[in-house]
Amino acid sequence: SLVGSEMCIRDSPTVDRSLIVDAILRNSAPYKQKFPNLALQFSDISGRTIAAREFVPREYLGGELIGRSYIPAATEVRLSLEIVDPGDRAVGHALSVRVN
Repeated sequence: SLVGSEMCIRDSPTVDRSLIVDAILRNSAPYKQKFPNLALQFSDISGRTIAAREFVPREYLGGELIGRSYIPAATEVRLSLEIVDPGDRAVGHALSVRVN
């Protein structure tokens, strides 16, 4: 199965009002799988969604993975996304895998 995990969010060192989201995409299956879309969601203190975005593989794959379609079996891929800061109301966040 494919799982997004170990997410870390930090201020962008170069762009105002932007965040860097670092995460690990893990394929724990014994076979290769297509890179999924990744859905990132921010919520307020009441749990209401205040910002959401879905990323396709070409938006989050970099370096040696550019142009690849599959994540190898039993492999972890580290990824980094730059996003607009959803603001101070965003107190919760979630990253989910959308298998295409």
